[in-house]
Amino acid sequence: SQLFQLVLGQLCDRVGAALASCVRVCERPLGCYVIATWLLAGFSVCLALGGLQHAGKGDEEVAKFCMCNVALGATHIIVAWYLQLRLARGIELRRETNHRRGSESRELIAQARQIVLYDFVFCAYCVAFVYCLVYQLYGIIALRSRSTVSRQMQLSSAIVMLAYTSMATSF
Repeated sequence: SQLFQLVLGQLCDRVGAALASCVRVCERPLGCYVIATWLLAGFSVCLALGGLQHAGKGDEEVAKFCMCNVALGATHIIVAWYLQLRLARGIELRRETNHRRGSESRELIAQARQIVLYDFVFCAYCVAFVYCLVYQLYGIIALRSRSTVSRQMQLSSAIVMLAYTSMATSF
């Protein structure tokens, strides 16, 4: 009974720590964007993994598409978090060096401008973002003749990824 309570206590501590980090994500700039990215890209990754699991012989193209969607979804998730951290750290650094607190929106815009102009990861991500959009359209058109479970999951993954790209461009 004590072992069970100890394990349960550790589990609760870890879940609490994970929830606390989610709260920190929401409090920082781009919090809604990061959470929406985690949800949409994460859901697309899950669908792609399901399509990959159900892909059989003759479904090599679908399997390849699903593997690429897993990689693209993971890229979206990682870069959203990265951009948020860069913005938050840049604003903190700017406040420390200026020793005064300016308008938060001006600080956010100034730091975002620095990232857009000088951050290599962001520039590479822009290329990957456009590739993702084109690749999803390709996946919907080129693989439309198949009517298997893996195809349906691949199609769903592509649609969710297209929804993500339209959401991300609005930010």
